[in-house]
Amino acid sequence: KALSRSFARLLLCEKGKFSEGCECSSCRRIENNQHPDFHYFGEDESKRSFAISEVRDVLNGMSLRSFEGKAKIAVLVGAERLTTEAANALLKLLEEPPPSSYLLLLTENPRRLLETIRSRCSIIRLRPVQKETIAAQLEKKGIQKEEAVYLAKKSNGSFSRALEMHEEGEWEEAKEFIDTMCRGQAGSSISLWQKSERSEIVKNIRRTAEILRDAL
Repeated sequence: KALSRSFARLLLCEKGKFSEGCECSSCRRIENNQHPDFHYFGEDESKRSFAISEVRDVLNGMSLRSFEGKAKIAVLVGAERLTTEAANALLKLLEEPPPSSYLLLLTENPRRLLETIRSRCSIIRLRPVQKETIAAQLEKKGIQKEEAVYLAKKSNGSFSRALEMHEEGEWEEAKEFIDTMCRGQAGSSISLWQKSERSEIVKNIRRTAEILRDAL
């Protein structure tokens, strides 16, 4: 997603020469998901598939002229969740895209896309970013070194995921959990787990495994 935002800024920047620190109105709106010519679809990745209504929204939006006269960009997050019906609905757009329109399909498993979709796309493979690079970039954004190193380690090589975890308060939760364990209140932690949602229990089990692994 971070790359898709940079791509949109490259195309829509008001100065016509995108740089990482650009603060023009267009670049700011892209970063805040408020630009009328740049949209994400399928951001709720808890849904197992794309609704055909979402794909129709993509088609309708891309059929319109750019609001600000430059380009239109639509980003499908988790494109491997496209059903056959939804993927087939996209084919005409991929075969005959309107002028100055761009459709970005983000997926961690391109083989799950229909061959008819893959054959009409230019595939860009992204490799995991090194932990040291992610930590350094997080520090440039004002995040303390200890948190930056922790988030970089947990990000699986994704800078945008590291930022998301920062915004979600992952570091504060982890510190609280570790402090509880270190004070010898494991029983209290287990009691809290029993009262938690299943997803929280799984998260805490993973945290415990990571602590033990690092200690060893």
